[in-house]
Amino acid sequence: VDPSTVTKITIQPDSYTGAYDGEPWVADDDGSGDIMVYQNGTELIIAGNGAEEIYANEDSSNMFMHMSALISIEGLNLLNTSKVTDMRYMFNGCSSLTSLDISNFDMSAIKTTSKDNYFHMFIEIYNVKTLIFGNNKFPDDINFIKLFGDTQPPSLEKIIVLEENTVNKLTDVLPDRSSELNQGVIVTNATISDEVISTISSKNWSIRKMVAQYRYDA
Repeated sequence: VDPSTVTKITIQPDSYTGAYDGEPWVADDDGSGDIMVYQNGTELIIAGNGAEEIYANEDSSNMFMHMSALISIEGLNLLNTSKVTDMRYMFNGCSSLTSLDISNFDMSAIKTTSKDNYFHMFIEIYNVKTLIFGNNKFPDDINFIKLFGDTQPPSLEKIIVLEENTVNKLTDVLPDRSSELNQGVIVTNATISDEVISTISSKNWSIRKMVAQYRYDA
């Protein structure tokens, strides 16, 4: 499959019984067939074996890399990443995505000491406007500059995040909107220090309080 032609990915825990092109392929590390991938036109279906969630492979680097036509990923919340040790370049080049919700991602097993196994995970996601971090588990020493690379999403308008430590780290990679009329918005209920608030404000971003899951007062 040419990754640049994929427009949609659907992740589902149950077996897939719909139409598909060609032969499906095994996607799990051990080759057991518990995770299969089917192609139906420009859609890829990642199907499990009936479990409530799908465990991502330990090496999930390049998973969605160069899928430049990808518009949506359905069921990303069903992907259990708690065993993943490598997420390098995971969303690299997903330049057609306008929103990305990784609020369920557990990145605590990522190796940060030798290979920086989260390097450029979000590089070249140029058109993402909304990024949802939620309440992720990150390694304590994760470097958000390496996570995004040198190209912070220029279209980014809204970030939803629950963890104070994540908000603090995001200040390093916020695109500077000081020359733009519209502010960027960080939605969080975390306690933020005056110093961090000042840094966020200097880049023309505001902080809004969450009133319900991923909703905030205007």
